[in-house]
Amino acid sequence: MEKQQTRTEFSRQPARALLVDLTPPFPAGLCSNIYQALEELFAIVCNQHGPCRVPFFSLYTIGTHHERLFPLQPMKGSFPRLCNALRELKSYHATGFGNAAANYNCCLAQALKEMNSEFKRQTPHIRQAMGFPAQLEVTIVTSQQPNKISSLLEQITKEMDLDTLRKIQVVSMLGVGNTSLSYQQLETQASDDKTASPRNTIPAASQSSSSTDDPLTFGLVDVICLEADFLSIQDFFKGWLHDCGTDSEHIHLLLPSKDENAAEGITLKCDLHERILDPASFPFQAQFGLQNCGNVLRKSPSNAVPVMKLRAIQVVKADGICDSLVRHLKPNSYFGIPLLVRATSCWKLDWEELEFHQQHFHALCHLLQKENLVMIARLESSNMHTMQHPSSNQVAPPNGHFMLMPAYSLTLLIKPIACNELMLPGAQGDFQAGLENPLSDYVDGMQVSLKQLQTTDIYNPLLTHCGLRESLHNLLVKTPWK
Repeated sequence: MEKQQTRTEFSRQPARALLVDLTPPFPAGLCSNIYQALEELFAIVCNQHGPCRVPFFSLYTIGTHHERLFPLQPMKGSFPRLCNALRELKSYHATGFGNAAANYNCCLAQALKEMNSEFKRQTPHIRQAMGFPAQLEVTIVTSQQPNKISSLLEQITKEMDLDTLRKIQVVSMLGVGNTSLSYQQLETQASDDKTASPRNTIPAASQSSSSTDDPLTFGLVDVICLEADFLSIQDFFKGWLHDCGTDSEHIHLLLPSKDENAAEGITLKCDLHERILDPASFPFQAQFGLQNCGNVLRKSPSNAVPVMKLRAIQVVKADGICDSLVRHLKPNSYFGIPLLVRATSCWKLDWEELEFHQQHFHALCHLLQKENLVMIARLESSNMHTMQHPSSNQVAPPNGHFMLMPAYSLTLLIKPIACNELMLPGAQGDFQAGLENPLSDYVDGMQVSLKQLQTTDIYNPLLTHCGLRESLHNLLVKTPWK
């Protein structure tokens, strides 16, 4: 038997250093948005089971001088200290930095060099903690114009040791100081490249130096133009949760051969990208599902489960639910195991009450079907059990959300649906349609391959077997399944 290839998840996550440029026209409200987005991000990072997705982090600011609010350190167990630093950041405002322009270049250079030096001092400890030689990725959030920052970074990085520096990412806030400039104008300032990327990513290119030692030429510095609203900032920082490793492909997609007479088929090597965080990797995982066969998770001998209460909160057009990445060019917004909902047949209820529920449920299914609607419901807090915090405080659990889809029979299909906190941003170009058609030779070959697969009008799960019965049988008896 061929030895199965393995890969390691989240083994190449960089240490991250964030530099917030508070010099005018940086507004006070932006600090609040950054605070809220980072607090949410690191609440996820510090509570999620498994490998840490942002293993090391530091936080700096620059104004009239540069200041380190949070030294580089492991994030597991550091959340209370980080919250203190974030509260300090939130309290900052643009006033008081009127003289910053005079020594801005020096402040930026000192902050970057201190970040780099701090990382180098901790490199042995980081390598021991993470098991591999990590690199540092610096993010600069600024309201300065991209061409100014790019020129400064070109000069500063020539004086730095770049061996352990993975990337410097400049996040230029649109609508703050840059309001008079369109995105196209900002792009022209930042790069000679006139082609805008789908996610407003502008590779900073050197305009004044042709030296092969120029770090900007080799893509060390990226400029990202970002809207200053909270959702855009949240989306950007959540991108840090993606797996940065490229040491191995993730899956092999095995297809028939392009040549009908050839024995060996096509193997497409692909990567997987998360769009929804798995609720099972967090505390309160039971709040995101209705199958409280969750006794398996609790390892309890009891078969008692709560009677759930779901509060209907809205209805949505069925085609507004992202059920197909191909059809909608959006991520799936639901996850988990679906269940069917029917009007109850509980024998403890009298006939009048049973009829009441039956008729109203029938009417609900009919109207949702007729109007092509899906109902969104929230798990009521009365179903939930609080969790004990180490400080003896009771922590209220989150509210899982579910969608109920009508069927042609008197049933509803219910399935957990993703919420803001569980969504991850897509990678650049994930949802962009190809600008050009694929090469005809590859299209012809793939067409031959696909024609060798069976084509059916519908998928019938009853005709598809996964081998579970045989596997379970063989776990319990010595005689193999025949």
